Amino acid sequence: MQKIELIKVRVDLTNSKTFPKGFVDIEALNLVTEMQILVHEGEDDLEWEMLIRSSPKPHTDKVSS
Repeated sequence: MQKIELIKVRVDLTNSKTFPKGFVDIEALNLVTEMQILVHEGEDDLEWEMLIRSSPKPHTDKVSS
């Protein structure tokens, strides 16, 4: 597996001159296929469904006064 170097950059959203340029590794970006993205989205969806099913259900009983 290839080691990835992370670069932190401060950006002022109101000043486009602070936006970084030239930081994209095109070769690494091209290694991710559309199929891999779809697989990860499916995994995320399944994880979300499991989380919802395992969450406690809110009580809907009416409280009498």
